Amino acid sequence: MKIINLNEESSRLNLSFEVTSNSFKNILKEKNAISFYNFDNSEIIVSDTLEIKRLLDRLKVEDFQMALLSKEYGISVSQMNLVVNQLISQYSLDGIINSFGEYITDNSIKTRLGKIIEEDENIDLNKQSLKLGLPSEKVEKKIIKFENQVISAIKPFRQIKLRDISHEIGLSEKVSLIFLKWLIANNKISGSIDMVNEVFIKERTEFTSSASSLTQNSDSYDSFTDTQPIQTIVPITPVTVLWYLAPIFFGIIGGIIAYVMVVDRNPDDAKYLLLSGVITTVVYWLLFGGFRIFYPLW
Repeated sequence: MKIINLNEESSRLNLSFEVTSNSFKNILKEKNAISFYNFDNSEIIVSDTLEIKRLLDRLKVEDFQMALLSKEYGISVSQMNLVVNQLISQYSLDGIINSFGEYITDNSIKTRLGKIIEEDENIDLNKQSLKLGLPSEKVEKKIIKFENQVISAIKPFRQIKLRDISHEIGLSEKVSLIFLKWLIANNKISGSIDMVNEVFIKERTEFTSSASSLTQNSDSYDSFTDTQPIQTIVPITPVTVLWYLAPIFFGIIGGIIAYVMVVDRNPDDAKYLLLSGVITTVVYWLLFGGFRIFYPLW
């Protein structure tokens, strides 16, 4: 990249600043050069299409220390910041330059925020914004996005394991648990968490999308911790092996009875009991004939 100082060029050419500026703009336009205007310092930063294309490709996937990037392109840090910020605006890039002088992509923001929440074991908008060196509005949008991903992940199911939620939102199980507790505590979802089996159990109510601004409830948001009370956690009751005697001795009828009796306490095991009844009935059918399909012990 090259720098054209309009004040210096105006003095050198013995022309007014306005004439010099317009002349360079027209020349650069004719040459199809890509230029960035720094009005504070009366500078034009000039590049070519290929160089900018390569930079754009890198900005989409890589993180940078702006000081190192500026050295690579032979311009100052402030000039490099100007170029990158204009590219972000012009091409709607998801990255941002933080207060630590880093350019970080949207994926890096997600990864870093997840790690910070996991280390802090809570959600604290202001604190975590400072740690990332980003505006609170940017972090707020990311947290709301995480919340809506959690809500979308659990909405189709009566119950869902933490590892499945973690897989859906691309964060650790610990972070998924923190978001679940936060959503329950703020009445954005209704349900309880079985910590023994690591399962979220949904109540039969509608979910509330996290579309409203978190800063409207900044006091409760900033003070939320992992120890904040949430709904009572009710573990899934294990099913005793004695229930399996029903489908073994009474086939599908025993399986249906066992299913009805335990489905509210443990839906997964209830399905296995019903399946056992079907399998036992088929076995008795093959061994003893059709009449025994309903009464295998007769």
